[in-house]
Amino acid sequence: MEARIERQESTGCWLWTGGVTTGGYSVSCGGLAIQLAHRVMYAILLGDTELRLVHLCGVSLCVNPDHMEAVTMGEIIKRGQTPPARHSRKTWCNNGHEFTEDNTRRIKGHRVCKRCKLDQSRTPKTKARQAAYRLSRRG
Repeated sequence: MEARIERQESTGCWLWTGGVTTGGYSVSCGGLAIQLAHRVMYAILLGDTELRLVHLCGVSLCVNPDHMEAVTMGEIIKRGQTPPARHSRKTWCNNGHEFTEDNTRRIKGHRVCKRCKLDQSRTPKTKARQAAYRLSRRG
């Protein structure tokens, strides 16, 4: 395995020069099965892990275990750039209220700002709807 690693002094990356997947990750023929080379190297030097490995250097061909972090799939999703991931990193609602434990309510897995919800219930349109609903329930 060592023969297929090219060490980059400037970045500290250990670049895999062997086979590569269509997704750009390094592969190693370990025994009968093809394995991801960065996972094999991580297991050899730091121990096996059931978690996903994230390349902190951003280089998918790097097999340096010091450049990897073992994380859950949920953590990978949170770090992503999808709209739900970006939303989960927000600390303030769209109207500038902080998402604190006292000011945040969870509805079906989504955060809702209690202050905004209260302000929304005080609008004339909402009050009219509530009054119409109460009248319809009476009769």
